[in-house]
Amino acid sequence: MESLFQIVFIRLTNVEKMNQIQEELFEKCIDKRQKEKMLNVPFTRDQKKYLIHI
Repeated sequence: MESLFQIVFIRLTNVEKMNQIQEELFEKCIDKRQKEKMLNVPFTRDQKKYLIHI
């Protein structure tokens, strides 16, 4: 059986992966307006779900 620490750690690494994916998408964004819109949204819906579960 997994310990609580392991479960929390796995969820944290998932959020890190999602942040990395978001950063990669951000890098690919050429349009400045699109970047500004992304900067105004600190977390995606999926990230919020993960943060709530932790």
